[in-house]
Formats: sequence, C-alpha cells, structure tokens
Amino acid sequence: MPKTQWPTPAEVQAHLTLAGAWGDISDDLSSVIQGAIDATVRDFEDQTGWNPFLAAAADSTRYFDAPGPYSNGYLGRTGGGNKLELDGGLLSVTSLTVDGVTKMEGDDFQLRSPGGGWPNTKVLFLNGRVYSEPNGIVITGKWGFSTEIPANVWEAVRDKAAATMLGPLANLRRVTAEGAQNAQIKSKETGPVKTEYATSDASKTSDFSMLGRMWTSVYGLTAGQYLMV
Repeated sequence: MPKTQWPTPAEVQAHLTLAGAWGDISDDLSSVIQGAIDATVRDFEDQTGWNPFLAAAADSTRYFDAPGPYSNGYLGRTGGGNKLELDGGLLSVTSLTVDGVTKMEGDDFQLRSPGGGWPNTKVLFLNGRVYSEPNGIVITGKWGFSTEIPANVWEAVRDKAAATMLGPLANLRRVTAEGAQNAQIKSKETGPVKTEYATSDASKTSDFSMLGRMWTSVYGLTAGQYLMV
C-alpha cells in the first residue's frame, strides 16, 4: 500500500527489533536512525534521478535554459530546440514563462511522460524553435515522482536505513553484552583451585551481515526499477 511519508525512526527500529538485530539496547538512537533515513532518501533520489521523489505539498519553481543546440548563446540567447528535458518529474504545471512571457499548456507547449504512470519529464514546445536568456524558462508546479511512495520503494528505503544501522548496533550490543557479563562473573571451586568465567551471550556474537547484504541488494534492485529515462 502506498505511503505518504518516508519511514520514521520508530518504524526502522521496529524492523530491526523484529529481525533480532536491536537486542537489549536501551539507548535512544532516533536521531542516528533519522540521519540514516535522510541519507538513504538522498541516495535513492540521486540513483534514480527523481529529485525529489516524494512531491512536496506546495508548488516550487525551477529555472532552465532554452533547449539546444545553442548552449553558448545565439544573438545573446540560448536555445534553438523545442524539447526541454526537465531533469526530474513534473506532476502538474501552474505556470510556464519564457523570458517573462506566459505560455499556455496545449497551445504553446505539452508535457511529455515516459508512460507507465510516471510523471512528466519533458516539455515539448509546439510553435517552433525556442530561444531565451540564460535560465529564461521558468516553470512553477508540483515537482516529484509521486505524491505517494510506492510500497516497494518505502520498504527498500526502510531496509537500507536499517542495514546502515547494523554496524553501530553490533558495537552497542557488544558493549552491552560485555557489561552484563562482567556484572555476572561466575566462579567454580575444584579443590584448592577457583576459576572465574563469564557466561556467553548470543546477542554479542550474532552476525547480521548476511541480512544487511540482503537488505542492501533489494534496495539496489528497487532503485534500478525507478531509473528516470
């Protein structure tokens, strides 16, 4: 089921707990987990090309040069083409101007999508070649891949953030386990000899590297499914 926000630290922690990787850790790691989530979202957007992936509630504005072939200026302007690559997803357009002149969707331009339910990634100008001052094309609208996060993307980001936490958690489990062992030293007397030893703790030695590799692999495969084309 689609989500309207990225995973929270509590959801990532619950995922790690269910996998057995959280152990007996009582530290509040919310800020650390949030950092892992934020880094994963940025990485997903960089890998796929959708930046942002989850559209913001409010419109925002982006600036473009007119599409080539003239990128170094032609009579003081750039352009000469009629297909503008947006370098991101545009779900809806509120306004589009070229050097301050408003253009109308349907009459002056069309938005183009690669299909498959994906957002628009190009503007096709309908009235011939377009020229403008540098950054003279101004587009205001709702930018992003979607207003909701597909379930597999949400799960992939949660898993990758969880995988990022496995290393720090392993260190904390080791410290926690060693502290508990030192507090519970056992002793055994055999004649005149007294031996002290610590009991073993599975949480100290558990290896979650295979789980981390699986989570990271699924994340990579999911990102590959959403590459912007």
